[in-house]
Amino acid sequence: MGEYKYRAFISYSHADERWGGWLHRALESYRTPKGLVGKATDAGPVPKRLTPIFRDREDLPAAGNLNDKIQGALADSQFQIVICSPRSAQSKWVNEEIKLFKKLHGEERTLAIIVDGEPGASAMPGREQEECFPPALRFLVDENGDVTNTPSEPVAADARAQGDGKQNALSKLIAGLLGVGLDDLVQREATRKAKRARVIAGGSTGLAGIMAVLTVMAINARNEASQMRGEAENLIEFMLTDLRKKLEPVGRLDALDSVGERALTYYETQPERKLDDEALARRTRALLLVGQIDQQRNDYGAASAAYEAAAAASAELLRRDPNNPDRIFDHAQSVFYVGDVAREGGFLDKGEEYYREYARLADELMAIDPDRVRARMERAYAYANLGILKFELGDYPAAVEFFKQSVDVRRSLHEENPENRGIAYEYAHLLSWLAFAEIKRGEYRNALAILESQIELYDSAFSDAADDFRILTNRMIAQRRLGRSYLQLGEIENAERENEIAVSIAEQLVQRDPENARWKGAAVHPWIVRSQIAFIQGDQPRAAKAAKQALTYAQETISEYQYNVRAQNNVILALTHSLTVQYTLETLERLANEHTRETAERNRDYIETAALAAWQLAHTYSQNSDPIEAQRIADEAIDWLDEQRGTLGVRPLLHLALLHEYFGETSETRKIIEILDKTDLAHPIFIALKARQKRET
Repeated sequence: MGEYKYRAFISYSHADERWGGWLHRALESYRTPKGLVGKATDAGPVPKRLTPIFRDREDLPAAGNLNDKIQGALADSQFQIVICSPRSAQSKWVNEEIKLFKKLHGEERTLAIIVDGEPGASAMPGREQEECFPPALRFLVDENGDVTNTPSEPVAADARAQGDGKQNALSKLIAGLLGVGLDDLVQREATRKAKRARVIAGGSTGLAGIMAVLTVMAINARNEASQMRGEAENLIEFMLTDLRKKLEPVGRLDALDSVGERALTYYETQPERKLDDEALARRTRALLLVGQIDQQRNDYGAASAAYEAAAAASAELLRRDPNNPDRIFDHAQSVFYVGDVAREGGFLDKGEEYYREYARLADELMAIDPDRVRARMERAYAYANLGILKFELGDYPAAVEFFKQSVDVRRSLHEENPENRGIAYEYAHLLSWLAFAEIKRGEYRNALAILESQIELYDSAFSDAADDFRILTNRMIAQRRLGRSYLQLGEIENAERENEIAVSIAEQLVQRDPENARWKGAAVHPWIVRSQIAFIQGDQPRAAKAAKQALTYAQETISEYQYNVRAQNNVILALTHSLTVQYTLETLERLANEHTRETAERNRDYIETAALAAWQLAHTYSQNSDPIEAQRIADEAIDWLDEQRGTLGVRPLLHLALLHEYFGETSETRKIIEILDKTDLAHPIFIALKARQKRET
């Protein structure tokens, strides 16, 4: 390797940590076939090993450029390997590493391996978010390290199932790092394997005595291997059960990720059809764990792939033993997660399909074992899932009814098993959904009572779990919804008190694990409520600061991952509140470029954000002396929202009333006020609207 300290530098988004770890291990453990060692190539003499390989295991730099360690490693590396995915394509730091490497070493020594996404998708209308090549890989880099407009042709192996596959892609990379042709490498590998086979076969010509000794040795080796395999599988079982239970409350995705990765690595080389039932079940649980971690990172594409693989494995187990309640239960879990990630990604049709299959499996489980807690809880989950679908379709009354059915089952189970913390947790969690649906209907007093019951349950059942981050997450959501309910009731002091507790917990969560996009996305909302309260109190600087923090968190949840409606909605929501306190043209233009209505059409629950954005845009254009643009936006929003007036929640109705008021349409404004007067709404904006309408009477 000459003057280079490293054979290669692996560049990747930390969202692709599993791929980075796999590639690093695979390359450093590779031994070059003897027939190739020492061969002269353009990359120098072929080495025996590809070590060392540099992989950055630290967090991304906090400063605005690459740190000295990274710059030094790039300078000391003969090759660069880019792990290509939509996450790395959107990563500033991966792009910066490619730019610097090309500036130092030229274009030819940057290799790529595609693990997800689609090369060239940035030029495909509607599929831009699937692009897997960072800009510095798609285009040439000049001598100053700047990306030009001249297209490049990356040398890329394709590890996707529809491409080269994982092992063939690895072989292509190894050939590139050794400087040899792929055919030559493959032939040498085949020769090495054939030689090994001949050596083994040659042993069969030995004397009978030697054969007897070898037979005994083989039996001992088999027994030893069987014992080692059993120990390994016992370790995996421990990792997926006891160790996971200890790690989940700690709240670190990286630790859980290691558990899932190690388990999957063990089963990776074993064909599914050759795994016995228990091994296949463990593989299924490992896939579900990996999917759950990806889902918490908002990486819905990776999560969906893991869940669907788990569903295929659990379906195979169920096929082998169709009347086994354990197999029905396991398959139901896989089916649920496929539907759940589809729903969160905005694909409600697919979500409903899998939720209904889950409900069918729950009914099947109840028919086999109706008195068992597990079966009854599955029925409760099925009710809740259908309630969530109704909620996101904007049918809040129906959602409330489904949630109440689920709450009733969980309450009964909790009363029968008061010491069971798992049941208590699930009971409290569903209370939050029921309260949220009541908030959407404007039944804020009902919501307050439900949320206070939820928090009381946490205090009684989990008083010793101050460091359990699952409880903290749900507690934070309950506190922010308490604050929001009090705000809608016009009780500002109570709203501020409860919401500040939520802000404090949110910051504790984000500081615990900055990679957890679910926590960071949840933190957006208490900061928005703080901004709203400060604005009402006339504290503009505090309102602006809170809105800025909400926007920062919202943008960070979408920066490293593929498009998803939850993160997109949070960005739009935070932007609208930034406008409320700032009225800056730059922020306004950024908001105008967001696909608010498209997001709402994928998930009816987000109509609230779309209505708020339309009203705020119209108001801000008016403030910036552009009444024509303000009227255009308001007019379009009214047409769109009026078509759905019968299914709108309280907040979208309020913003529709404000838009009608903007046009001077007093009769329509008063019709909506009459509807809202039947709810608990007493927000200062609504009170002011009613006062203005009363003066005009």
